[in-house]
Amino acid sequence: MIGPAGITPIGSAGFPVVSVGVTMPQHRADLFLDPGSDPREGGPWLGDERATLTEFLRCQRLTLQLKCDGLDAGQLARRAVEPSTMSLLGLVRHMAEVERGWFRRRFAGFEVLKRY
Repeated sequence: MIGPAGITPIGSAGFPVVSVGVTMPQHRADLFLDPGSDPREGGPWLGDERATLTEFLRCQRLTLQLKCDGLDAGQLARRAVEPSTMSLLGLVRHMAEVERGWFRRRFAGFEVLKRY
């Protein structure tokens, strides 16, 4: 395998690193969805601060929505792993409060109470 600038990567044992059937890095979030139907693809990756923030939030929101789609209220409220108290519903509430805190309290300077 020839890397950037024609350099062959060498592993810690001194042997060339061989990539077997991997053409792109895979991320855990990508493993549950067919890449051809992933709505998170597209959008600007680099741009001004507003465009970058908007795209980041869009991707994060879509990832959470994809994980919650098709689940009923009981499944959303179920804890993932005991003794954790976190559920997908709890994560949705947390993310809503984090965004609310950043946009209303920090950026706009409003004095709003926490909801959760």
